[in-house]
Amino acid sequence: MSLLSQVIHALYESPASTALRESEYAFPVIQTVHVLGVAAMAGTIALVDLNVLGVALRRQPPARTVADVLPITWAGFALAILSGAALFAAQSEKIYGNVFLQLKFVLLLIAGLNVIVFHTTTRRSIEGWSDTVVPPIGVKASAAASLLLWALVIAAGRYIAYY
Repeated sequence: MSLLSQVIHALYESPASTALRESEYAFPVIQTVHVLGVAAMAGTIALVDLNVLGVALRRQPPARTVADVLPITWAGFALAILSGAALFAAQSEKIYGNVFLQLKFVLLLIAGLNVIVFHTTTRRSIEGWSDTVVPPIGVKASAAASLLLWALVIAAGRYIAYY
């Protein structure tokens, strides 16, 4: 048995994972928290992306949109990560080989890198964008990629339960 398999097995058999998995109420509550966290995070990210693309909130500069929604994004991220970790732990041995789980992790990594690039490079110049200054094409491409990536992360997450 590989080290990864041993870790997955230990995680799956842990008292907390077993209790969550066997609870009639806890598992669906944690799933609901996960959905709400993902909705808050992805929804606010989508608002920023659509604002940058000039599709939504056109009268509001992207810097204002980012400032307004960033706390909600981080709260949603925290809920999604914590609840997702609990859900994974409870089902780890059954799902760690699931192709959609693996795809979700890869997509999360790529989407996360896109967020890091946005906040470490693009966001520095965001204050200069206004109603009259169009965001650079690279920024718009990043926003479009972000929309696609987060939609794919969500879709892959939904498919985990079915395969």
